[in-house]
Amino acid sequence: MKISTLLLIFGSLLLTVSCSTDAVETDDLSGLYGTYKLTELRSNDPSEFNYGGVASYNLIEALPCLEVITVIKEDHTYETIAVELVTSTDPVSKGYTYACGNEAFIKRGTWNMYDGQVVMGNATFEIVGNQLIDERDPELEWFDRLIHTKLEEY
Repeated sequence: MKISTLLLIFGSLLLTVSCSTDAVETDDLSGLYGTYKLTELRSNDPSEFNYGGVASYNLIEALPCLEVITVIKEDHTYETIAVELVTSTDPVSKGYTYACGNEAFIKRGTWNMYDGQVVMGNATFEIVGNQLIDERDPELEWFDRLIHTKLEEY
């Protein structure tokens, strides 16, 4: 068999494999686009976030005014809108207290897929059903899990 024939066959196989992989990846991402709401910001240990006598693992439950919405777009951009979280030190306990501020902030950026996970900024999310879950190392962070739940398609 001639070398030119072998190169033609190899080139055809390579083109076929690369094209089919791109089509599958695009199909897998179509359910990703949409609007998500932060539904869990879990601390490593139950905490009395504002020293009201009730310990909670989830800061979202402790501060219902805390609102974080993220829109993931098909063009590989995202936009997060969040209510300002004000942190202060309690004068008696010397621990932190949290409150929702009067302002919101907006963060825009790009997202990518690596090994089946969504990477946005410094967060890496696993896709589980209609949720994006970011597990953190409890030794390095004060929280160990963020969960964003999909509200609607984009």
